[in-house]
Amino acid sequence: MKPQPRASSSVATAAIAMVTVAIIGWIDYLTGEYSLAVFYLGPICFAAWRAGRSVGHFIALFSVAAWVLSDFGMGRVYGHPLMPYWNAAILAAIYGIVVHLLCALHALQMELEARVAQRTSALANANVELKAMEREVMEITERERQRIGEDLHDSLGQKLTAASLTANALVLESTTAELTSLAEGLGRQLREAIAETRTLSHGLAPVSLQDDGLMHALHALADSTTQAVGVRCVFDCPAPVPVTNSTIAFQFYRIAQEAVNNAVKHATASEIRIGLERHGETITVEVEDDGTGLPEPVPASKGIGLRVMRHRTQLISGTLEIGSSPAGGTRVSCRAQSPL
Repeated sequence: MKPQPRASSSVATAAIAMVTVAIIGWIDYLTGEYSLAVFYLGPICFAAWRAGRSVGHFIALFSVAAWVLSDFGMGRVYGHPLMPYWNAAILAAIYGIVVHLLCALHALQMELEARVAQRTSALANANVELKAMEREVMEITERERQRIGEDLHDSLGQKLTAASLTANALVLESTTAELTSLAEGLGRQLREAIAETRTLSHGLAPVSLQDDGLMHALHALADSTTQAVGVRCVFDCPAPVPVTNSTIAFQFYRIAQEAVNNAVKHATASEIRIGLERHGETITVEVEDDGTGLPEPVPASKGIGLRVMRHRTQLISGTLEIGSSPAGGTRVSCRAQSPL
């Protein structure tokens, strides 16, 4: 049978301690009148700490025997024949107390380490559960936003469109100028309501549930940025990148949207590039601009927008890199795994 590692370690520790005790005893014999009793504590403590209480007591008794033999060997004379045995008993008691205290200290240390390991494991499990809950809450929130956005587009939007057509018909059938003016005003307000409804619907559900929803959403983000703020924004996607996980697609879009907003508001950029590509199961979304850029390295607490992007990246177990772009501005790159 293969020996147990603990037993083998104890035997090795006891052997080392016994050799050390023998060396100390030999030196004790050679020194004559100078006692080296305190030096036996070295191998005793070593044995007790490494191999436990039993081995520690054994080395303590072995040390007492070595000390007594060294005394007898050099011919020490005592005033009473029982004196050497009394000294040996006192020394054995001292060594025994040291072994007991050292083993108690070692047990406390092991218990503390076990508690620390247990608390660390519990904390790690709690963090895993917390991240899982955050993902679940985010998925529920996303589904509700998607549902509300679709309801706005399909239900309220269609009703407003029907009302707008009715207002246009009133304009054509009005018999008086006053009624025509009222119908035209009503139609104008309905068209504005339709536009706001579409904006709200797109804001709540920017990414469709189709595999190519992220590509269309990022392309629309680039077009709307160019039209809204007058900054040239292009979408660069050399090959189709389908994303089957709607949560990952949604978080990618929000990260890109936040990076574009930062480039427009804070970087005074004149050109922005939104990139999307896939290498194997890794999808990368990049937003680059030619603006003023960020300091190197980027502070961890630099703005709520960057903190939100880092949090969204953690929710999809991705990596976020923020640094300088080749154009001299800022480059935000987010990577995450998404199976095909």
